[in-house]
Amino acid sequence: MIQDRIAKIEATLAGAPDLSPAIRQELLTLLDELKTEVATIQPSHEAQALSIAASADAAFASAANAEDDGTPAALKDLRATVEEFEASHPQLVSVVERIAVTLSNMGI
Repeated sequence: MIQDRIAKIEATLAGAPDLSPAIRQELLTLLDELKTEVATIQPSHEAQALSIAASADAAFASAANAEDDGTPAALKDLRATVEEFEASHPQLVSVVERIAVTLSNMGI
């Protein structure tokens, strides 16, 4: 299920005409790191991981749509969903924070 959501995010990035090639590549690289970290999550944490993936999906979708006003809220939600994971999954949190910073640096 998580991998399906990540695949959806990848498709969103691939079809986003408003992203520069450099930003698209940076986000795809971060998404690859996210996939690696998500693969290490224990089944007992899957519900939390799905919440993080959903928040990341919303943030990426907002970033891909230049006219979307919901990106700041999406980033706030993304940050909030990873706080619980910070102690038990520090690498995952690090990747998600880098995604949020990259999107923020884009002015989103």
